[in-house]
Amino acid sequence: MKPIFTTLAVLFTIYSQAQSDSVTKYIVDYKLEYNITYYHDSLKSHKITYYVNSKSNSYFAMASPDKQGKLTLYFTDYNGKAFSGHISQDSLTLIENRGLAQKVFAYYENRYKYQVKNYDFLSLGDTIVNNRNCTVFLFRSTNPKKEKKKKLWHQVFFIDTSKKIAPVLIHATAYEVYKKRHQLPDGVIAQIDNYNTDNKLMSTEQLTSVTPVNFSIKLIGEPAKKYVITIK
Repeated sequence: MKPIFTTLAVLFTIYSQAQSDSVTKYIVDYKLEYNITYYHDSLKSHKITYYVNSKSNSYFAMASPDKQGKLTLYFTDYNGKAFSGHISQDSLTLIENRGLAQKVFAYYENRYKYQVKNYDFLSLGDTIVNNRNCTVFLFRSTNPKKEKKKKLWHQVFFIDTSKKIAPVLIHATAYEVYKKRHQLPDGVIAQIDNYNTDNKLMSTEQLTSVTPVNFSIKLIGEPAKKYVITIK
């Protein structure tokens, strides 16, 4: 379940007045920051930031360092639009304060919607993570033989339901399963443990801060080219 991004190089500018007949506006009201630890390659460990809407998890922005150490901003609207591009930390701070007007973006398509029938969330009860009361869910393939053959990973989600935030699911298959079956409660995801097919813990995404913000992302015009994010 590792994302494979086929990215379109984009130019995006800080929020400005724009004349257009087609403007899609996304409201962001929370910033969620995580530390990601890779247990078998500590050099890959890094911080990641999500910009989300507490009432809708159909879209999100994600700021993360790439392989060259540059900061990349990804935006995904599961309803069909996406973009990515390099930015500076100063630009990210400015976006948080003023918003962003994105004129170059592209069509998004999840090629793996058919996988919904092959995955599920399973409730594992409750626990405490970093002094947070959490409800726990396992997300994995419903076909053990295929899981072993394809070496599919699985995830354990720890959800703090004290904060009414729609759970942020960056893997398209997980989002589609959630959308279809509504198995997860509202709440901020306090931790995600990622396991390989041999049930070895490979990485952990741990929440470090939840910050209210107030800005918008505007996509101006229509998608110019096909932009596909495939997630197995």
